Order: sequence, then structure tokens, then C-alpha cells
Amino acid sequence: MATRGGRDAEGTTRVLTALDLAVDDAEHGRQLTFALMAKWQRPR
Repeated sequence: MATRGGRDAEGTTRVLTALDLAVDDAEHGRQLTFALMAKWQRPR
């Protein structure tokens, strides 16, 4: 079973990428919607 952190580098990268997208959207004042949150799970 994989866990976050040092034992799952790919998972950690996905989480940090999603966090970066969420912060960027918040900084630009984008309204929180399901479509927006889905974008965080499927990065650009």
C-alpha cells in the first residue's frame, strides 16, 4: 500500500500540483465550482 511523502513521490507531486492550481485560482478570485475543482485533479 502506497502512502504520501517519501514513499509515493508521484502522489506527492499530484497533490502539490493540485495545490498550486488551487492557490492560483484563489489569487485570481475565481469562483469555487465543481468544474474548477475537477481541473485541480486533472492538471493542465
